[in-house]
Amino acid sequence: MEVPTGALPYIENQWSHHEFIESVQPRYALTKITTARQLLKRDETVDSYFGAETKVITTTTVDDARLNPLSWEQELDIVREFDPAYHIPCDYSTYEDADQNERIENVTNYLEGTITMQRWLRDASSETQILPLIKGVTDEERDRAIATLEPYEFPGYVFYGTQYFTSGDGILIDELVADVTATTRGHDRPLLLIGCLSPNFLQRMPRQVVAGSGVQRWRMHIKPRKQEPAEMREAWAELRGEVSNALVAPPETESGSRGGSQPQPQQTKTAEDSDTPPTETTPLSTFATRDDADADATDSQAESPTASRTDKPETESGSGD
Repeated sequence: MEVPTGALPYIENQWSHHEFIESVQPRYALTKITTARQLLKRDETVDSYFGAETKVITTTTVDDARLNPLSWEQELDIVREFDPAYHIPCDYSTYEDADQNERIENVTNYLEGTITMQRWLRDASSETQILPLIKGVTDEERDRAIATLEPYEFPGYVFYGTQYFTSGDGILIDELVADVTATTRGHDRPLLLIGCLSPNFLQRMPRQVVAGSGVQRWRMHIKPRKQEPAEMREAWAELRGEVSNALVAPPETESGSRGGSQPQPQQTKTAEDSDTPPTETTPLSTFATRDDADADATDSQAESPTASRTDKPETESGSGD
């Protein structure tokens, strides 16, 4: 099965983002499940907003306050109606400073949700492909996730890396490389990295990383209010080429990551290389806030507490316990 590769622009429900999509028509685009819900409320479809040439990936890696009220059934309804090519399902928080028992429970919930979502989509004859997250803070938690998911032969996995740039402790690229590398153990499936579209940083990732997604990098290069469509296409082609070159593995270093023999010096880790949202949006807080703050301004109404993600439906066991 084909998996998304190369540069994946992260797209919000904003004028400039839509202008970019219409002008550039990238091969792939990543968007939030809450953005998909917004678009459906406006009677948009995946094709009407993104165009028939762009394969869309919806993701549940969104702010907890917006995700937690969303039940698995509601998530399924959005995915079935929006009909993306790929879906990253059932995210649950696994914060480093959380109680270990709570984190273990959330890993169990996201694994069960992922497997359940795949079954539901198959039962509905949906062509949307599931791309599971690899969650967990410790090696044991991540290894458990991989061991649980591997028998289902998903086309690839996803690692969420935005918090390594937004924790308030600087740009933690060495930690990100180490954790992504740990996530590639125990399987040979391709890995998508959310939150990093910097060629400098992608070049340091293990070979299984085949795609990077972000918003700030493409917004730095492409200015829909100032550039003509042809200029936007040229700028995107340049960035896409840089990302592709970074992901074409040169000889690996001793640490198992890509790149030349010399490690990147500390001073090269600038804000320009992160993929946090641009300054036109509210900054992300540590771990919890994952999106452009203004993107869901019209979609912030909470769902009914009786339809909460924390109230799981009865499902078949599948969490690997």
